Amino acid sequence: VSIFTKKLRVLETLTKYLKEELELSYHQIGAILNRDERNIWHTYNYANKKYPDKLKILDSKYFIPVSIFQNKLGALENIALYLKDELGLSYHNIAELLERDDRTIWTMYNRVKKKIKDEK
Repeated sequence: VSIFTKKLRVLETLTKYLKEELELSYHQIGAILNRDERNIWHTYNYANKKYPDKLKILDSKYFIPVSIFQNKLGALENIALYLKDELGLSYHNIAELLERDDRTIWTMYNRVKKKIKDEK
């Protein structure tokens, strides 16, 4: 969770982390994040232009399993859903961890819950 920065979108951060720290190919990252590898290539290159430095990785007691990305939801939606439902974190705690506004997390989480409800 410590990799997130407000300088990058969530998908950009994930792509940059998987490419630079784990040295995965665009194809492998695409498979993990359930995205087309061309989209991953574009996202990574855009992230590098915005934030050319290495991501700062600090110790954290929260980890996000890559298995949560195997659906059609967005990256931030998946993370908000996981941190709220599985780890029981508050909107404020999630917002602090992801360097986002509390209202953004609340909106994202409630939008996801509605999507899930509508699919049933």
